[in-house]
Order: sequence, then C-alpha cells, then structure tokens
Amino acid sequence: MTMPDTHRQPLVADYLSRLDAAAYQLPADQRAELVDGIREHLDSALTGVDPADDVQVRAVLDRLGAPEEIVAAALEGAPPAWSTASSAPAAQTGSGVGVREIFAVILLLIGGIILPVIGWFIGLVLLWSSDRWTNRDKIIGTFVWPGGYLLPVSLGLFPAQVCTSDSVTGAESCSGWGMPAWLGVPALVVLFLAPLAVAGYLITRARR
Repeated sequence: MTMPDTHRQPLVADYLSRLDAAAYQLPADQRAELVDGIREHLDSALTGVDPADDVQVRAVLDRLGAPEEIVAAALEGAPPAWSTASSAPAAQTGSGVGVREIFAVILLLIGGIILPVIGWFIGLVLLWSSDRWTNRDKIIGTFVWPGGYLLPVSLGLFPAQVCTSDSVTGAESCSGWGMPAWLGVPALVVLFLAPLAVAGYLITRARR
C-alpha cells in the first residue's frame, strides 16, 4: 500500500520510525494496532497542514506525544493515544514538564549567575534538545534575554554614579557608571521581567 504524502514529511517519517522501533516491546497484534492507529490519527490531524511547514507539523506531533511515551502508556494499559483528542495528551504526557524542561528554564534564568556564562549555555542546550517546545518557543527562550538574569545583575554590580561639585570653582565631576533615570529604570524593569515572563511561557508551552 502506498503511504500518504504526509508520511513522507521528514518529521513525520522520523516520528513513525521512532514509533516502530519503540513498539517492538509490544506483542505483534498490539504493536500493529498501535502503529496503524497512530498513522490514521496523523493522517487526520495533518489534513490541511502544509507539509513544508515544519512548525505546524511539529506542533501536531508534540500534541500527540513522544513515540516512546505512547509505547510506555500502551505497556501500562493506558487508553490508546488516538482514542479521544481530549484525553490523549493527559494519558501520554501528564503535565508535559519533565526534569530536562525544568532544568532548562532554571538555567536559562540564573544559570549564567551560578556558572558564569556557561550555565546559561547549558540551559540553551537543554532547551533546544527537548521535544516539548516548537522552534518558535526555542527562539523566544534563546533571545529574551540572552544570559537570563546575568545581564541585569551585572549592571547592578557597577558602582552608581556619584557627582561632586568643587566649592571654589563650582565645577561638577562625576565618577562611576550611570544612565538617565528615564532610560535606566524602564530598562532594568524590562531586563528583570522579560526572562521571568519567558520562563512562564516556556513552562506553559511544555505542559501542552
């Protein structure tokens, strides 16, 4: 039988290959039922999705859950992943937030402080190696803000600007680092709130 075009999409083909490999733990009849059911589910879920749009395709696969988790659920006697659209994610993935995702978010926030610079890059690797987030989520987690709280904390370590006036000449001299309050205060607020907002966003997305 010729496979539908959706099965030739690289992400889908890789997903089905992983499913086939993991499903060898199951009895032959149960394995066939599981694999066929997932294929049919993907055919339906990918209807109308542009096969060239990896973001949309990955979102469908993410909602279905990792192949290994689907097989694990089958081994435990959980309901089939495709049986109901509403119960599938809960049966397969629970909250969807694993140890990797938790460490990724923590290190993206404060990893650069715990292990200067390197800690944030470790969080970045965990972020991009997780299948719980789409590429868009990973780009947001990477660029808002690079280094997490390392930058605002580093700025806070600079000595505040101190200005003194010469009592004789009236000339004013300043030392330390500073910027106008109208610019500095909003900048620090954004630098502190943006990483926290992104952390909440990533946790929410991982749960889906």
